[in-house]
Amino acid sequence: MMCKKLFCILIFGTLMLLVSPRCYAIYPHIEVDGRNVTVTPSATDKEKELELSLDGGKNFFRIGKNGTTIRNLLPDTYYICMRYKGRPTTVSDTYSAYVSEEEHPVKLSVTGVRERTYKSGAIKISITNYDRDKKYIVSLDGGHSWYRMKSRSVARSGVGGGEYNVIVKVMGSEDYSGTIGVMVPYPVNRGYMNIGAPLILQNPELPTGCEITSLTMALKFMGFNVDKVTLADWFLEKAPYRTADYRKKFVGDPKTYMAYGCFAPVIEKSAHKFLDGVGNKKFEIRNISGCSFDKVRSFIDMGYPVIIWGTIDMAPAGTGAAWIDKESGSTITWVANEHCMLMTGYDLGHHQIFVNDPLRGRVAYDENTFIERFNQLESQAIVIIDVTE
Repeated sequence: MMCKKLFCILIFGTLMLLVSPRCYAIYPHIEVDGRNVTVTPSATDKEKELELSLDGGKNFFRIGKNGTTIRNLLPDTYYICMRYKGRPTTVSDTYSAYVSEEEHPVKLSVTGVRERTYKSGAIKISITNYDRDKKYIVSLDGGHSWYRMKSRSVARSGVGGGEYNVIVKVMGSEDYSGTIGVMVPYPVNRGYMNIGAPLILQNPELPTGCEITSLTMALKFMGFNVDKVTLADWFLEKAPYRTADYRKKFVGDPKTYMAYGCFAPVIEKSAHKFLDGVGNKKFEIRNISGCSFDKVRSFIDMGYPVIIWGTIDMAPAGTGAAWIDKESGSTITWVANEHCMLMTGYDLGHHQIFVNDPLRGRVAYDENTFIERFNQLESQAIVIIDVTE
């Protein structure tokens, strides 16, 4: 009797699999040609109707099952995603596409791919008038750095949300694409996020070592077995009390109270020195200082804690002591109440920012005040990301 029941269940289950509707994920392929954008879906359920959005999912309109070409678009950046008709849970990744009416010898189709959890976004570049007899180089930062394109199309991963200026040149020629601004869309805002990063307090060993302690927490989160005192002793570039620029070296000794601290470039150097020493190429240090707070939050959304500068207990930043930098002869003025923490999350509903504060422990600070202090400290932030493919 049991065997008959089991047989019936198996047959019924098999029939249900055969008749149950399948829902395929949608992967749009995007080509930009002047002011025309062609969107072609792949790996879709051909029995379902599709909808397309040009504004990141705010508004959708129906398209054919084989895609569509939108012609004569105004020059702008469009945020393209697709879904099955009337099914908001099936929305694809968001891509940005730059439409321009300028003509250049090298013609590009450039799209930015939304950031993903624990992985950064990507920029996809395709040369639409590719000549296999020519060699091409590409820059994502407006011409500051370049790398070879080995084929008609390349995808550059490991890029965070924000705007990038793409240029493609023909080596040994004046032919180029012009500068194309492309956005890598930020991840979908979650409303609430709190990363379980390890908490390490700076006291009693490092009474003025909030910066190197925050770096220690970030490295611990990425799986490195390191302690704050080792980092302070061997990887933090220091200068005697009131003798240097805190943007270049830690001023004083973090093991004493007779010290000030340092800004992001110094901690960036410490992080590079440590990672270079262990020979680990799976991680990348990003000094994102000067960015908007939305960009900081986007790294939290991807699952990365952010080393961030603010003030002690969110007190107003003030003008501190002044001294002469022995190296340059310039007058250096300290920022009173400077403090460094590891941001681990946020709660938009309650307007809170979560941090591992090296002085206070796990703390929730008022969002508006935190952002104000972040801006007062020159919007400084560093994040370590996983770039393993």
